Amino acid sequence: MGVLYRRYDLFDRLTAYKVRPAPKDPPGKFETGTGNFEGMCGILGALEYIEWVGETFGAEHAERYSADYSGRRLRIKLRMSAIRSYEFELSRVLLDILEEMPGVKIYGITETRRLVEQHTRHRINCRRMFSAWKWPVATRRKA
Repeated sequence: MGVLYRRYDLFDRLTAYKVRPAPKDPPGKFETGTGNFEGMCGILGALEYIEWVGETFGAEHAERYSADYSGRRLRIKLRMSAIRSYEFELSRVLLDILEEMPGVKIYGITETRRLVEQHTRHRINCRRMFSAWKWPVATRRKA
């Protein structure tokens, strides 16, 4: 699914290589086949879900955005802020747990106060983890 945004007057001046049934005016003159209706429905479903999460969980962020946004844009902003807050908390808990595990090396930002500087992805190396881990007796191989 692709999206192209242009000013209408510039869009109208572009030459389109089109099939005969396509209209001569934009944006239809650039559509040479059947539309991706499944993709359009999927995007609409994703936007409606984002909007629902914003309505349900984004109330605490409303004060920050309600002056600049309204309607669907406000609900999407609230949703993205709610998700960012949730991911921040998940990252904080994950880093606390990983730092206590023997043999785990964390790459990148590990101070929780700096988590806002990156997206919530963490790179780890567990190479030495299993040699330091005390496996329960029942799972050990018998010689």
